[in-house]
Amino acid sequence: MVIAITLVPSNEALAVLRALIVLRVFRLVSAVPRLRRIVVALLPAVSGVGAIIQLLLLVFYVFLVITTKIFGQNFSEWFGTLDDSILTLFQIMTLEGWSMRIV
Repeated sequence: MVIAITLVPSNEALAVLRALIVLRVFRLVSAVPRLRRIVVALLPAVSGVGAIIQLLLLVFYVFLVITTKIFGQNFSEWFGTLDDSILTLFQIMTLEGWSMRIV
């Protein structure tokens, strides 16, 4: 059946099915016991990582509001609104292009 789907001329509905064929790789998890053991060990850690991400977003939001209030008047191009502040703080946090924009 998989081969038949790949040989049929392309249209949008079959393109989705072709893309889903890539997901067959996940069957290796059930076939290889070592991979299954790793996945079973990682699943409980996902909730802990989610909690850490939520905490970091909360801290980031607090600093976002603080920088907008403190620097919004003097540096309105970078901290004038919450949208500008989040972009500027994200650039500073990731060190991506902040020197070209700010300095």
